[in-house]
Amino acid sequence: MASIHKRGGKYWVRWVEGGRGGQSRSVTCATKREADAYKADIEAALLRDGTFQSGRIRAETGLDAMIAAYLEHSSRVHAPRTTIRYGQHLVALTRFLRRGSRRRQLRAQELSYDMLSAFHTWLMEPETGRHLHRRGPETARKIVTCIEGFWDWAFRRQQRGAWAGVPYPDSLDLKRAPPAEKSPPTWPEMDAAIAACNGWHRQVAVLLRCTGLRISQVMGLRWEDLDLEGGVLHLRPELGKSAQEKRGRRIPIAPVLVEELAGWGVRDGHVVDAPAGTNAGDRREYRARDMGRAWKRAGVRLEAWKGTPCHAFRAGFESGLKREGADDEAVEYLVGHSRGIREHYVGPQSLPMRAAVALVPHIGGPAKVVELTTARTS
Repeated sequence: MASIHKRGGKYWVRWVEGGRGGQSRSVTCATKREADAYKADIEAALLRDGTFQSGRIRAETGLDAMIAAYLEHSSRVHAPRTTIRYGQHLVALTRFLRRGSRRRQLRAQELSYDMLSAFHTWLMEPETGRHLHRRGPETARKIVTCIEGFWDWAFRRQQRGAWAGVPYPDSLDLKRAPPAEKSPPTWPEMDAAIAACNGWHRQVAVLLRCTGLRISQVMGLRWEDLDLEGGVLHLRPELGKSAQEKRGRRIPIAPVLVEELAGWGVRDGHVVDAPAGTNAGDRREYRARDMGRAWKRAGVRLEAWKGTPCHAFRAGFESGLKREGADDEAVEYLVGHSRGIREHYVGPQSLPMRAAVALVPHIGGPAKVVELTTARTS
């Protein structure tokens, strides 16, 4: 219904309104990208209204309404925690755009390359981060990438006639920083961190060290998920993150963990006896900085845990078992990783998982326990 022609270094977008024999119209664009965007807008408008008005803005193209629609879409295709994180990134964008005027109506036209560049610079300013802490380059990149994904989604929705006025999506093309070399903690180092914990924080550290689970899975474990007599843990599908984990799985637990859990009091509700402040709606949160204090007070190498104080136990569990000679596929299944094509032919019941978890050593660590402040999560 619309066509693009290049002439004299510019791009002409031409279309006819009113059907065959109707009025011919055209618009000049400086770049092919801009011409493609106009062509998409024009064709969507012709299908919808039979006419195209350049620059027309509709009420439903307000940025706040678009963000709400995007988060609703995200909730259908992503994990709940992913949607929550996207929402936090988009709130940061609206904070940036509303600087000095919180009630200002935001419009789709504010999305631009220059805006993304200024937003990225703003994200790197210390006073814009949580508790006035400076964001790292990788954190800022992830936030900008989320905004770019939202912008691209909004433009594709516009092409289907949902709204108008969304500019053609652009990108800063930020490159992911090369990850720092990791050196997973050893069993003694993890034991030192456990010894530096106190109260329910120690429960979290013990579960992380002896299972290799994610922190969200540990916080979501309930006593009914455990069969201590049989030494089996049932990980419910809703606790999974990856596609493999979302299928749910039953895994054996280390004998040392069975001994630990036997003395943890009343076996009802969540395994981790955390205070009520850790509950956020239907989720249970854990502040990574609390575990970071334990690693620091235990004097463990920074490269073993810095940046991932909870996930470091997962790395330590996996690397520790493999150093002890545990079956590679058994370890991968225990932590919920994909085993590739082999998982279609060799089921988990054929893996020597009990032999693997039997290699988890008893918890030792220094005799002196350093107390860790157990501040409640707000």
